[in-house]
Amino acid sequence: FIGVSEEVLFDLSYDRKSLSLWDRVRKSDHIQIVEWLESLVRLSSKSKPYDFFAHLLQSSCPADTESGLRAIKARLGDEALDPIDEFLNIILSFEHNHAPNLQAFLVHQKSNNQQIKRELDDAGDVVRIMTIHGAKGLQAPIVILPDTLRSSSGAKKDRILLPEQTTQKLPYFCPTSSDLPVPCQKAMNFLEQKQDEEYRRLFYVAATRAESELYIGGYFGKSRPKKESWYDYAESAFKKLPDITEEEVSYSKTPTMIFSNPQTGDPDRADKDNINVQEFLPAPNWLHKAMPEEPNPPTPLTPSRPSGDLIETSLSPLQTEKHDRFKRGNIIHKLLQLLPEIPSIQWEDKTQQYLSMPAHDLNKSSQEEILKETLNILNDKTFAPVFGPNSRAE
Repeated sequence: FIGVSEEVLFDLSYDRKSLSLWDRVRKSDHIQIVEWLESLVRLSSKSKPYDFFAHLLQSSCPADTESGLRAIKARLGDEALDPIDEFLNIILSFEHNHAPNLQAFLVHQKSNNQQIKRELDDAGDVVRIMTIHGAKGLQAPIVILPDTLRSSSGAKKDRILLPEQTTQKLPYFCPTSSDLPVPCQKAMNFLEQKQDEEYRRLFYVAATRAESELYIGGYFGKSRPKKESWYDYAESAFKKLPDITEEEVSYSKTPTMIFSNPQTGDPDRADKDNINVQEFLPAPNWLHKAMPEEPNPPTPLTPSRPSGDLIETSLSPLQTEKHDRFKRGNIIHKLLQLLPEIPSIQWEDKTQQYLSMPAHDLNKSSQEEILKETLNILNDKTFAPVFGPNSRAE
């Protein structure tokens, strides 16, 4: 997020005496970094854990003008995306089960030791640094074993030997490696034999991870370790192979031994290696821009209208403002509903009584106009079947 080199960070951290790193940064000339960190301090006091870290990933930072997530990806690669996704899931789970407080989440996270195991079978065209145990079941076109001079005898030995380790009936305590009682020595020898077998088995696992090329190397200081290491096993086997070539290199006092076996058939992973290259369209301009501020109060949504449609619509008849625009139609509608149920000889009298009610607040001219229009419809022979007795005119 910060985007400074190791050298700059060292200069800020070194020789601070009683000064905290934060105070040292604030007194430095890294104004942009200070302003960004101060904005995060203010945000942390009022944000929930997920909101805070989502802002950290989605907003710009000193290392990248578009987003913190892009800065992480540029620095650490795609391998960082899985831990970030899992971290966000942990935050959501915490907020679901606890009060969404940032300080409480940090305490909770510090007390939990969680590990994420990635599926690396299709990790792409990248360099992977792995332990041999982690590489079990995986393969790669090129495998490098950089440090193969360590022997199994250099492994730390347990002083308390349990029955499940030695197949003996009793546990043994072996404070030293010499002058041990016979049962202890027997148990110790058995354990060393098992460790040596495991050491050789791991070498087999490591060497068989390579699909095309295997590089076996090692480094030692002034004195060479005992010749019971993976490098020695490989060197001994190479000397027995035919058509071995040796090549002088500047970084080693001994020549490099090379054994080649040209490929004569298709590899087992031919289908997996044939990856269809897709052409992607350029990202739109809005993709890396922050969302605009929402109006406060928010604009109400109208499902019956397309978004952004600003055409003025009709008001509801129940709306008090400008209610007169619907009053005339509502009155006529009510009259057409009720009058067919009474004898036609009473229509004019009943209509005048209804229109003169104070609740309608109609002047004389409006009453006469409505009376005339309503009776013209009811007396029209064309509409007689609609407004006749038992016609359900409503």
